[in-house]
Amino acid sequence: MHSKETFEVNFFFYLFISVLVLSVFVVAVMPVLAINQLMWTTFPALSLTHLLFRALGFALSINIFFFTIPLMIAIGQRVLRVFGFSIRPGTFSIRSRRGMSWLLYNSFLESSLRLPYILNIPQVNKWLLKLLGAKVGKKTTISGKFLDPSLFEIGNNTLTSNVVVSAHLQQEGKVTVAPVKIGSNCLIGYGTLILPGAVIDDDVVIGANSLVPMNKHVTKGVWTGAPVKRIRN
Repeated sequence: MHSKETFEVNFFFYLFISVLVLSVFVVAVMPVLAINQLMWTTFPALSLTHLLFRALGFALSINIFFFTIPLMIAIGQRVLRVFGFSIRPGTFSIRSRRGMSWLLYNSFLESSLRLPYILNIPQVNKWLLKLLGAKVGKKTTISGKFLDPSLFEIGNNTLTSNVVVSAHLQQEGKVTVAPVKIGSNCLIGYGTLILPGAVIDDDVVIGANSLVPMNKHVTKGVWTGAPVKRIRN
């Protein structure tokens, strides 16, 4: 009985995601199709130009698609709360209602932020993180990949260099979710991985390619390694 219910939940969940994603793409592509049709009727002889406009239109639609979803997530988070879904710290099964809520959020998030992460423009990253619920301080430069932004906080005057910050860890069908906090006046070195529950105090320097383990408390000083160890106060 439990297996049947799980199957039904998974089926309708993925059906919902598929329909929603398809709907967003259709909405994104409609203005471009309208422009293409206008060009075709106005300049029917310019077939090459028409093809170029179609190619450009498709590329534009893809970009609109990727940048529209973050806006949907920001709104969707509030809608999910109305129906009892929310992203809260804890450990839970991926097949539970709570797990489905988390999976819904991250499915949209990872697909929508793929292009911004490839471009890796600090100001764009900062704007998107704030839009998606992260707390970002003043004069802070953000570079890297930040998963679960609503559970991420970073202080003032901090620099991150192509880091990966994840507020979740999935193992053996279970997900552990915990907020990640980085303080003020910190320097997080290139390629550092920060796992859920990590707390980094103010005035911390972390060397390149380091690993901050789950639930690790990093106090003031210079740290490096995988896992990180303090090398200087």
